[in-house]
Amino acid sequence: MHFYTAIVRPVLEYACPVWHLVLTAGQCNAIEKIQKRAIHVIYSESDNDYGTGLIVASMDSLKNRREILMAIFLTKQVLATDALLHSLLPERRDNDTIRSLNNSQPFSSFRARKDKFHKSFLLYCLKNFT
Repeated sequence: MHFYTAIVRPVLEYACPVWHLVLTAGQCNAIEKIQKRAIHVIYSESDNDYGTGLIVASMDSLKNRREILMAIFLTKQVLATDALLHSLLPERRDNDTIRSLNNSQPFSSFRARKDKFHKSFLLYCLKNFT
């Protein structure tokens, strides 16, 4: 297991906050299939399914790990006031405004004409992790 977590999994997760949102279901399944195979090889004496193998190995699915890594990246590299990407954020709303609005998001929303922008890393993270 140590070889997989030290050598293989970092390659599968390399720069995942950047590309995680643009994965198709087929690509996501192909990446997950590598971890399924590794768990099957490592725990071959037991006939467990993938979910049980994850529990036995004390691991998360790669999709869950990508979500966690995105949240960590957002916290450290975007939301921190001294971060280089902090300037990309819209203005933060004050607490009185947040309490009085139906949309209680701490940042004002972006306006864009293209759907591609609405599926971007920054909007996804602001909508789901703040």
